Amino acid sequence: MEGGEQSEQDKELVEKLSKLGLSQDVEAKILRTSKELGTPTFMIGIPGDTCDITYGDDTTLRYSIAKEPGG
Repeated sequence: MEGGEQSEQDKELVEKLSKLGLSQDVEAKILRTSKELGTPTFMIGIPGDTCDITYGDDTTLRYSIAKEPGG
């Protein structure tokens, strides 16, 4: 696969992440991890909280959700 190409799954993931208001850095981290572990199932949190993202193999990662998008 070309480096510049994003799969439909990735695009969907990016959309979900941007709705969460996570920072670009965290988004990139989640994307990278999701490539390794498979697509995550989302558990949405409230901005300022943390969100747990559970992957298909039951790995759960916890991310903080920015209060402001991009923050």
